[in-house]
Amino acid sequence: MVEFRMLGPLEMVHDGRSQDLRGVKQRATLAYLLLRPNRAVPTSELISALWETQDPPQTARKIIQNAVWNLRRTLDTCSTDPDPVRLRTQEPGYVLYVGTEQVDLLRFQRLAGEGRALLVGGKAESAERALKEALSLWRGPLLADLAEAGMLWPELASIQNTRLDVAEDYYDAALSGGHHHSVLSGLETLSETEPLRERLSGQLMLALYRCGRQADALHVYQRVRGTLIEELGLEPGRELRGIQQAILAHDPALMTWDCSDPVRLSPAAPEEPAVRTPDREGPATTPATAAPAPETAEPGRSADTPSMSRYYETSVVMIRLKVHPDCQLLDAERADMIRLYMTDTVREVVECYGGNVTAAIGTTVLALFEPGEKHRDHVGRASHMLLNLREILAADEGTVFPVGALTLNAAVCSGAAVISRHETHDGNVRTMVLGQLVERCEELLATAGSNEIVVDESTRSAPNTTVLVAGSDQCRRVLTARWEYPECHEGALVDRDHELELLEGMIRWVQHRHTPKLVTLLGGAGVGKTRLLVELQHRAGLKGEDTRVLAVQVPSPRSLGARATDIVIAGLLAEFCGLNPHDTRDEAREKLRRCAGELSADDEEALTVLLPPGPLPAKGESCPDRLAALVRLLRHAARERTLLLLLDDLHRAHDDLLGAIEELVGTGDLTLVVVTGAQEELLERRPSWGGAQGHALTLTLAPLPTLTLSDYEHALEERRAELADGRV
Repeated sequence: MVEFRMLGPLEMVHDGRSQDLRGVKQRATLAYLLLRPNRAVPTSELISALWETQDPPQTARKIIQNAVWNLRRTLDTCSTDPDPVRLRTQEPGYVLYVGTEQVDLLRFQRLAGEGRALLVGGKAESAERALKEALSLWRGPLLADLAEAGMLWPELASIQNTRLDVAEDYYDAALSGGHHHSVLSGLETLSETEPLRERLSGQLMLALYRCGRQADALHVYQRVRGTLIEELGLEPGRELRGIQQAILAHDPALMTWDCSDPVRLSPAAPEEPAVRTPDREGPATTPATAAPAPETAEPGRSADTPSMSRYYETSVVMIRLKVHPDCQLLDAERADMIRLYMTDTVREVVECYGGNVTAAIGTTVLALFEPGEKHRDHVGRASHMLLNLREILAADEGTVFPVGALTLNAAVCSGAAVISRHETHDGNVRTMVLGQLVERCEELLATAGSNEIVVDESTRSAPNTTVLVAGSDQCRRVLTARWEYPECHEGALVDRDHELELLEGMIRWVQHRHTPKLVTLLGGAGVGKTRLLVELQHRAGLKGEDTRVLAVQVPSPRSLGARATDIVIAGLLAEFCGLNPHDTRDEAREKLRRCAGELSADDEEALTVLLPPGPLPAKGESCPDRLAALVRLLRHAARERTLLLLLDDLHRAHDDLLGAIEELVGTGDLTLVVVTGAQEELLERRPSWGGAQGHALTLTLAPLPTLTLSDYEHALEERRAELADGRV
């Protein structure tokens, strides 16, 4: 029988043997159909799901057809089963016919439903067995391999939450049956990873209390309360407060249970309603099965949860978009539509860089960038966001709005600010930022000229980001910015020495043969492509004048669309010669001459499309013209000295940029090395990527083996010795 395992990395198993499912898109197609078994899924829906964070290629339907064809071949090998799985074409797409017992997710949902019904019916022991069997089907996060590859479908988070709900049902059943000792360890572990789930914390408190650990139970409450206040600005709910009060009162009801009436972690409402003041809660409550009486807001008082405010390190951004009133090409309605369009664009780009728009008045927007687990470099993200936003405006000028009709002024200040959060009556969390940092940013914005970005000294000198500026100490105008990774240079590059030696050897080979080379580092998210590129950038940079290094990350086209190519061009020009949108035409031409050397008359004429005609570059020229000019410039530079071009996340690039890269390395007699990092979908979009070039190489990076702490410490010691000896 064929089995599909989704509760962990995706697997297809036939008679106990795992079947080979190749390619991210083939696996993603199967997983998406398994999430919607026995019903037709439109092809358009599959395309949207498989290219959720980027624009789908023109060959998207062909890629899905190939994936379906390969899946059918795999399923045909299992056709001898009495009840085979069938993948059929059915308007408007495809349908996967599969039995409930053949998919672990469907078995989990069936067992979970049975367990809950038994629990409600008072059959705690039977419920415990069914729920335990349901949870045992999980082998890790749902579709872990696809989630790692960027398939972040809404259903995945919902099913993960269902798993937690079922775990809480299981602990309810176990506690009702008096098995608090056996589940205590699991409760402690899960509560550590899910500190905001109050029901789970209440179950842990109850188990600890029954095991004679009253102090630990109260400590859990204090920990949960501190986490809720710090992260959400919220106090624990009535249920959890009731458990705490019952523990403080040593309520005998905590030690009793009845299978026909399982203990629920929800205290009964007090017999007589009591008015609660900020420093005094109502009377202690005890666990019972009766539902608590709903709380209502006092007359004249908001139902929003009171806010919690704390100081945080952050970057505050103020953006002012001004539509010129004297522009004769705009009527009032057209001007307002442009304001609305650009305000929405600002919000999209801010969120694309992990920021949060906290306020907008007219066309003045206040945004907040905070450090977090996924986005620690808030200063760099704020600076890059503004530079890319300015590029987007440049691309839209002459198309969305007339030339000269709109200007952007922006300011960034970094430091400590008061951040206030509170939950509204509809469950949303509202964020506000207050304090001197906001006032300083407002003052700085007033000094910004037309189409200028200004930053304070804290932003300019922040670690991990180099912000190139001009101006006085009080007002520094941003020219460009780039991320730096000093912590990567000092950290250990674990088990990638051979790949790094191969890349460095490739540079030496190109310098000897004067033949360009295209190297593609291929691998899934998190495999170490970026880390390897950063190390190569650092080592090549130590060679001084012998090698010129240009490093750019291809931005996500989720909000930027076709503008992403313009941003790559702008980034390469900024890396090459410091060219930026604030330059005049003469300043830009001088920078190109200084960095590229003597240009022929033909070269100088061809490169004019890269020069800004004014303070804000109007990019009315087509992107192919600008790409062709960029290719010509880079070829000229590679004839002068070795050029190392590093492009990360190339799978995000549009086809026109991919074509330009292949064209760049297609000319001989250049000391040029192009090293790119990409995921497998690059080859799915362009199966012949680099194949037409005689000098192309694809290096697939396999996931690193699991390392012990001693392995990492050994690598780190070697790295420190290299730094001390000046070898890197």
